[in-house]
Amino acid sequence: MIKKRALKKIKDALEMQRKELLSKRTDLDLDFDGDETDFLQARTILLVSNELSTRDKNKVLQIDQALQRMSDGEFGKCADCGEDINEKRLEIMPYTLVCIDCLEQSEKEGRV
Repeated sequence: MIKKRALKKIKDALEMQRKELLSKRTDLDLDFDGDETDFLQARTILLVSNELSTRDKNKVLQIDQALQRMSDGEFGKCADCGEDINEKRLEIMPYTLVCIDCLEQSEKEGRV
């Protein structure tokens, strides 16, 4: 079972990361009206920005799910076997849903 102090530390870090992700500005000043090079450059910047935005949205979703598991008292429990996930693993990857043993088993079976 994860210690209360570690849980609070993880929760605080998740909330801060969530706040930072949600506060990112996505306003871009792109030049689509210039020559072909300007157009291609603007298009590339837009595509990269959209990809980063999608990653940020996915990260916020993972954070929200981890925070919900904390509220539900399910944080730190492996979704596959129900055992406790190692506290150090949770500190590094607070969004993880499975313990190392189940992750390794999934990899062996080709599910990951």
